[in-house]
Amino acid sequence: MRNRLEIRISPELSLLHDPCRHEGKTSGMGKGMFPAFRGVACAGESAGVGLPVLKTKARTFFPSLSSARKAGPSVIEKTFRMDRVIVWYLGKSRIPEWFGWMAEHVVEQYMKRARLQHGLLGLREAVFPLLRIRSEMATEEDRGRCLSRYEACDGGVRVSIDAASLEGRGRLIVLNECDGRRFTRLRMGERLCEGSRIPAWDETTFDAVFESPSLGIGLSLSPGEGEAADRYAVFCGREVGAGLNWAGLAIECPMPAFSYRVRFHSPANPWSR
Repeated sequence: MRNRLEIRISPELSLLHDPCRHEGKTSGMGKGMFPAFRGVACAGESAGVGLPVLKTKARTFFPSLSSARKAGPSVIEKTFRMDRVIVWYLGKSRIPEWFGWMAEHVVEQYMKRARLQHGLLGLREAVFPLLRIRSEMATEEDRGRCLSRYEACDGGVRVSIDAASLEGRGRLIVLNECDGRRFTRLRMGERLCEGSRIPAWDETTFDAVFESPSLGIGLSLSPGEGEAADRYAVFCGREVGAGLNWAGLAIECPMPAFSYRVRFHSPANPWSR
């Protein structure tokens, strides 16, 4: 397939850059790398692994893909331009920007109330179609570029982020997502959540592991080599619904350049965390 890139992690597992995989509400933005286990690409509507998103007080900037290249036998580099934003429509008419600012505030509150999230998501799915309210991603203000570098390592991939050239203030959150219809179990230490009991967005720790019982594989994050865990913030979430199909872990670090590891686990062949 043209423009498709791959790095191998194990005989059964690889990471894919596949520009043909775009669906759902995030089809208008760039994507990270998709895990492929035994030939099954775990993409769905997800952002993939190692995708930067910039949150400011006024709006959230999503990336478009500027370039993707093989930088070595087991290394892929992607450059993202932070220039996508969500715009809202009432029928065919674009809603003024104040609605987007209000929606950002609502999302901030939504992310802080894990117990209410699934109910609010269901309410949105019921009400918005009736009111003919919809959202799309559009190219608007450009906040600069961010580099994501993926290097295969033992049991996973080392992700290095360089956001030093981004303009203005904001929080850079790096998403690591898979197909939400396959990844249906979340372990957080002794706590176990399955299906709709998994929060849409909540703060967690590096102990969190997302699992796909159907594939027999799990995904977790760990700090960069030699880095203290308290430098990072980790989040978990899963949303499956109209135009939504993702599950995964996000990471945030105050430094403009940082790294972390994405680790994969298999009950049949347990790789070290």
